[in-house]
Amino acid sequence: MNQRGRTLLELLISMVIGLVVVGAISVVYLATMSTSRQSSSTNRISEDAAMVMAILGNNLRMAGYSPPRAIFSPGGALVNGVKVTNPDRHFTGAGIRGCDFGFSSAANAKFDDLTCNPNAGSGQAAFVVRFEGDDVNTLAVGGNPSDCLTSGITANTVSSYDASNYKLVESRFSVAIDPSSGTPELFCAGSGGAAPFVRQPLMQFVEQMVIRYGIADDGLSGNVVRYVTQTQLDALAGSVESRWSRVVNVKLCIVMRSEGRDQKGAGNYIDCAGNSVASANGLVRRSFTSVFALRNRADFASSS
Repeated sequence: MNQRGRTLLELLISMVIGLVVVGAISVVYLATMSTSRQSSSTNRISEDAAMVMAILGNNLRMAGYSPPRAIFSPGGALVNGVKVTNPDRHFTGAGIRGCDFGFSSAANAKFDDLTCNPNAGSGQAAFVVRFEGDDVNTLAVGGNPSDCLTSGITANTVSSYDASNYKLVESRFSVAIDPSSGTPELFCAGSGGAAPFVRQPLMQFVEQMVIRYGIADDGLSGNVVRYVTQTQLDALAGSVESRWSRVVNVKLCIVMRSEGRDQKGAGNYIDCAGNSVASANGLVRRSFTSVFALRNRADFASSS
């Protein structure tokens, strides 16, 4: 009886062909998976950045807000060359202050007592906003407006307009390494709650925040003449409030990073200065920039 089969050479050739096919499929699969992981990281970064910009933008837009209480704007007079008006609203102070390298003052320091770190090795940018809160422009908590941590504002502030009481919301934002997670995060500390200005993390993997302040010629104009850093702004003449009352808008840049390393390498990204730089440690990074107009044009002026 005749028997038919495959020779050893035919089997070896089949095995080689099979290995080549499997290898090609594996290469395509690994490349697809790597691209998918990188795309997933980029998408998550973009989604997280949109949330961060929404949080920061909503607060920046409220800086200095206080609705008018008078039907007509009050008259004004020049005092030492500066236009001074009677207040027509509860809150008339500067609505924002910031630091290029973070606050150096105590965490619970008052707005007027805030001080800044002097150099780039001290930390990331930080800023604080103030505005008159109500149950419409914030989430009402226990019948009171709330800060960035949704903690109710229970303390009263005396109105500059009629000496009545109102709620002044103050929220302070910063970027730092979270000791519990070891990752860079966006933090906020608010003036509400039983223990004011205890910062809490809001969003993970926010690695850097850079701020430039669009300033006007004075505390009344609404036209931006140039963008400056906090150091440049604080070098201008006048009191702290008169300088910061000149801020018309804020140019905000954040750098977000991925949660894990990319096996293909993270490549380059455009940083907040507009430079193409290598993304370190195999982590994917992207920068995002937005400009937010402020509401601190509350006819505020100072004679100092």
